[in-house]
Amino acid sequence: MDARKRMALILTVLLFGMGGHAAFAEAQYTARDKNGQIVKQGTTTENEEFLAIDGLEYEFNGEHRIHQGESWAGYIFGNGTKANIKGNVIGGTGIQLRNQADITVTGDVTATLKEIDYTDVDYFNEYGEWRMYCGNAIRAFIWDYDQSKNLKIKVRGNVIATGDGIIAEYGNFVIEGDVVSEFENGINVLEGFPVFIDVVGNVEGNVRQSAVSIMPNAEDQVIVRGKIEARGKQSAVDIYDVAFEYDPAETLRNLPQIMVKEITVESGDYFTATVHHLGVEEWLEDSKDLAEATAKATWYIVDINQPTNGKVEVKGTSTKEGLLVAHEGDKLTVTGTPKKGYRLTGIDAGSKALVTENEDGTYTVTVERGGDVTISALFEAMPEMPQTGDQMQIGRTILFMAASIAMLVFLRKPKRE
Repeated sequence: MDARKRMALILTVLLFGMGGHAAFAEAQYTARDKNGQIVKQGTTTENEEFLAIDGLEYEFNGEHRIHQGESWAGYIFGNGTKANIKGNVIGGTGIQLRNQADITVTGDVTATLKEIDYTDVDYFNEYGEWRMYCGNAIRAFIWDYDQSKNLKIKVRGNVIATGDGIIAEYGNFVIEGDVVSEFENGINVLEGFPVFIDVVGNVEGNVRQSAVSIMPNAEDQVIVRGKIEARGKQSAVDIYDVAFEYDPAETLRNLPQIMVKEITVESGDYFTATVHHLGVEEWLEDSKDLAEATAKATWYIVDINQPTNGKVEVKGTSTKEGLLVAHEGDKLTVTGTPKKGYRLTGIDAGSKALVTENEDGTYTVTVERGGDVTISALFEAMPEMPQTGDQMQIGRTILFMAASIAMLVFLRKPKRE
């Protein structure tokens, strides 16, 4: 996230964290039934959640916010309700989703809740800090197992939260901006039905939590077309809460499908994993083997820049969800074919990939941990060869012969009577 977006997040959190109020317009709404008939009209109320679980189709104009001290969402949608929100959603928490809701937000979804519990002395004695409650921007929990499929939400802006950016047991999530958390996970995928998340921008963690946390489920899919960014000593991706009595082979088969353009870390690991020991006493234990397996299973998005003065061909990639992808350690063969008058001078493959030139004129790109593979061919115009004295004499001779033949043809042409 750039400096301007980060400053906006800080100002928003500070404003609401201190109990301040901003001059947000209340949202006007219209609700229609399946026949398109208007059955409700009204205005959302500031500092109050808006509940819509009636299966109608809503359209909102304006911004809706809820007081930072509330624990529920600015909006709650469920039971097949559809909504098109033209504006931003700002609340202690942002949007809570239930059974088969279908929601579009044209702006940002922001959660600002940050409350510190100074009464929980046991927590303080164990962790050395007071317990803090934060707001999740988008929450999707299972309320009815028979109706919890086909939940959809698209956010055309950013998802910004003090707590989890997205926390989900099920549903389809498309975020066209960034997902940022100040204190929790950017993305937190829990057990339940399959979860599909597609983030066009970046996913940012913080110094307290990993950027992405996932409980293993082979049907889950997380696509980040930008970066997964870890902060401080935290990891970028954490596979969480695997039962201790797990079968390693079965767990590997149940790893989620992760596709990402690039992963960056500061001083933490790219991947971590924890195993949950069950019994009289419960505790979590790091599993380096499972973390390494997750790293090897992660797909990195491969982009190809096609130049105007030649062509680039790449072999060795796979195709997932319409994206070219490759695993860490995969070796891609790159061939650059120049147009006439140009020559290939090299191949570039991004900030992390290893590039080697082969004897046959092709190149090998080795995908490294962290990805960031964008393949480009470097072509340059070939210099014109200067003519030597012999070449100039040959040229004069050819020109003289051509002129002589043309004269003979003209002289032999019969005259008309």
